[in-house]
Amino acid sequence: MNSTRTRGTRRARRTSPEASRAEVADLKAKLDEQVKNLTDSEEWRAMLRAAVGIGRYSFRNILLILLQRPDATHVAGYGDWQKRGRQVRKGERGIRILAPMTLRRRGEDSEEGEQDDSQPFVIFRPVSVFDISQTDPLPGHPDPADIPAYAPLSGAAPEGLWEALEAYVTACGYTVERGDCGSAEGWTDPETRTVRVGGTAQDAAAAKVLAHEAAHIACGHIDAAPGEYRRHRGRMETEAESVAYIVAAAYGLETSTQSARYVAGWASRANTDNPAAVLQETGERVITTARAMLDALAGQ
Repeated sequence: MNSTRTRGTRRARRTSPEASRAEVADLKAKLDEQVKNLTDSEEWRAMLRAAVGIGRYSFRNILLILLQRPDATHVAGYGDWQKRGRQVRKGERGIRILAPMTLRRRGEDSEEGEQDDSQPFVIFRPVSVFDISQTDPLPGHPDPADIPAYAPLSGAAPEGLWEALEAYVTACGYTVERGDCGSAEGWTDPETRTVRVGGTAQDAAAAKVLAHEAAHIACGHIDAAPGEYRRHRGRMETEAESVAYIVAAAYGLETSTQSARYVAGWASRANTDNPAAVLQETGERVITTARAMLDALAGQ
């Protein structure tokens, strides 16, 4: 027997181009249906919670992961798990997602007889990823993927969260202060370039409010005309609350009870003939903005 066959390597499964195209079409159809379900607050909140731990996947792939494995918490490819000291168990079924691949379309021959290869285009191909629950630690490796312990939205804020958010907002050209906000928890004044957070809120709640106001800045809402904000308030508040949820949860602060209330029924009332398209656009903006904010906070 050839002993090299017992090594922990794994060959990528080979499929025909036709089968691959059919699977891509099937995954896209399921994705479209899954997007429609996001009008429900619980479905939207599940997407946000997954975005915290699943990894740096796109909004579309987060939905595909949850569709196939609703309890997913930490997801990575086969080889990535090995690099992190874990092995996918034999017989585990992969979670299929859509991976972009950039190709170049060969142009026509030029007068000099050379081809113009400067026309890249992107195609998608199905690939498999696995949740941490489908893996075991490799011998001698500590478990690297502990799930964040969430703190309640009261008392002290997670260490470093307020300071990182304040530095982020300051870098955007705003001053942060605590004080009376009237009936609001907080607000941002684009004229005085001031972000104010209610002075009586406990530190955890104050950090969540600051994350919300920082998200408004990051999403570009503060630059919108007053009339535009009034017309699109539902979308803008959903985006800001959703980004704030992901950022706060990444630091271990649970804010889901506050974040969900903006979502229910919002897309179905949007001024559009295609609410699913609005939801997808919003979801993509939320994921992209939250990750950009987290990257910036990590550098503060």
